[in-house]
Amino acid sequence: MNSDDFSNTAAQTIWPLVKPHGSEERRARETQSKTKKPRKDGPMLDLGKRIRDWNSRRRTVAELNRLSAHELEDIGLTKFDIAAYRRNGR
Repeated sequence: MNSDDFSNTAAQTIWPLVKPHGSEERRARETQSKTKKPRKDGPMLDLGKRIRDWNSRRRTVAELNRLSAHELEDIGLTKFDIAAYRRNGR
């Protein structure tokens, strides 16, 4: 047995003691968890967006209803336009 054989054997014997088992797998999982992108869809996110949109429409309709017919005419709207916006959201 020459000195190279001894070094290889020693390295093979010591390596499992130095390297914690599963460290590569753990590192891969940690890297994967850091690179996961947040979901941009899903029922709860969709529900949140729908609620925000509804609330925005509700506030817009309330503000427009406070205007007089003359003020609405100045901006090119009528009470019927407000009612249509409330129903359709457009």
